[in-house]
Amino acid sequence: EQWKAGQATGRFARFRGDPGNHVAALGVIYYKHLGSAHATMNLSTLALPLWLPEVETVERAQLYIDLLAEHGGIIRGLDESHSEENQLLRDYRDFLSGRDLTAFFRFTRTYSGVIMRRLAARGPYLRQFSIPNLEILIMAHNDKLSPILHDPGFRRVAEAIRRSTVIPQYQKAKGRDTLYEIRYGLGDKLLRHAQNASEFAQELGRFMYDYNHENARKSETRKQQFRSNLTIDDVTAIVALIDDYDAPTVANLLVAFGYARDPKLGGADDHSDS
Repeated sequence: EQWKAGQATGRFARFRGDPGNHVAALGVIYYKHLGSAHATMNLSTLALPLWLPEVETVERAQLYIDLLAEHGGIIRGLDESHSEENQLLRDYRDFLSGRDLTAFFRFTRTYSGVIMRRLAARGPYLRQFSIPNLEILIMAHNDKLSPILHDPGFRRVAEAIRRSTVIPQYQKAKGRDTLYEIRYGLGDKLLRHAQNASEFAQELGRFMYDYNHENARKSETRKQQFRSNLTIDDVTAIVALIDDYDAPTVANLLVAFGYARDPKLGGADDHSDS
C-alpha cells in the first residue's frame, strides 16, 4: 500500500523482490487469563507471505492488495472455538509463512466442506476464494502448474464441480429451485481416490457420467438445462494432465478451483445457475 501510494517513487521505488526485504516478520504473543492476571503462554514469529510475486507496477500492487483482502475476509469468517475451523486456521498459518502448497491444499480441502455445511445450516456466510486470485497464488508458488490452470478441459471440469456443489447449495439456502442435485462430499471423495491415478480417473469419470446424465434427465423432464455437458475432450485433457503431473496435484487443483467463485458467473452473493 505504501509503494502504491508513492507511485513507485522515492524510497519505495526500489521495492523489488520479496516483502521480506523490507519487513522481516510479525512477532506474535499469546496471553491467557488465569483469574487474577494474564500469563504469557506463547511467543512466536509469523513470517510474511514470501510467495507474493514482485511488485513492479501500481496495477500489480492493487492486484496483490485485493488478493490479501480476500484472504483476510475468508480467515475472519472462521470460528476458532470450533475444532475443525481452529485446525483450518493452523493450516492457513503454515501456508502463509511457507512456500509449500501442501498446507494450502489441506486448507482448501477442509474449507470446501465447511462452506457447504454453513450454507446447508444457513449459518454465517463464508467467502470463497476467487478464481483470478487463486491463479495468482498458485502461479506464485509454482509457475510450472500453468498448463493445468489454463487447460480448457480442466476449467470445464472445475466448473462442473462448482455447479454440482456450492452453486446449488447456495440456491437452496436462498430458497430457490436448485434444479440439480447437490453432491455433498464430492471434493473429499475425489481427493480420497487421488493417491492412485487409476482410481482417481475412475471416480472422476463416474462424476462426469452422472453430471451429463443428470443434464439429459432434466432437459427431458423439466425442459431446462443450464449446464453444458462435459465432453470426451474434457476426459482426455484430465487424463493427459494426470500423466504429465500426478493425480494428487490435479485433484487438489480441481477441488480448490471447483469450490472457488467464478466472477464471470456473478458476484460473491450471486451464484447464478445461468
